[in-house]
Order: sequence, then C-alpha cells, then structure tokens
Amino acid sequence: MINKMSQRGKPKNVKTKNEGRTNYRILRNELKRAADKATYEYLESVCDDIMEFQIPGRYDLWTG
Repeated sequence: MINKMSQRGKPKNVKTKNEGRTNYRILRNELKRAADKATYEYLESVCDDIMEFQIPGRYDLWTG
C-alpha cells in the first residue's frame, strides 16, 4: 500500500495533462480499494473476537 502511495504522485508530473490525470485516478482508486479492504478486514476480525468472548460471557478476557 505504501508503494502505491508513493507512485500516486508521479503521474501528476507528466507533460500531457489528461494522461497524468488518468493514471493518477487509476492509482488513487486502487489505493482507496486496498485501504477500504484492509479496514473491513480489521473490523471483521475485531467483531469476530468480540463475538467469540460474548458467547461464554467472558468479556474480561478480551484485550481488544
């Protein structure tokens, strides 16, 4: 993800404005999708942990 973030600014320096804008948008959209997916996976794992400890009623074991 960090590699995509560093590549995102490069297309802005292209001489043709439309080509640079198109490449920037493609990289931006890929980065946004990757960030959204990582956020979703993180929240899903946290919710799974909460549900796992909620069933037996052992909230004191969850370090969240």
